[in-house]
Amino acid sequence: QSTTYQTTATATGSVAVRSGPGEAYRVLATVSKSTKMEVLDQSNTSWVKVKLSNGTIGYCSKSAVGLSTTSTTVYNQ
Repeated sequence: QSTTYQTTATATGSVAVRSGPGEAYRVLATVSKSTKMEVLDQSNTSWVKVKLSNGTIGYCSKSAVGLSTTSTTVYNQ
């Protein structure tokens, strides 16, 4: 069997998605409240790397999103 984990970031309000992990980086997009984004990396203490539904990859502040993880287990026969 194998288990995969997928983490999703959900915007808690209007959230700026930036080109890097910090406010000095330019804004690539702004997403509205309840927008779900795929989490690619959350190792930074303050910023999370996300992928938007249109393929854009950027960073948003961890304080501006809610993180949730789901797991999927595949049983090999």
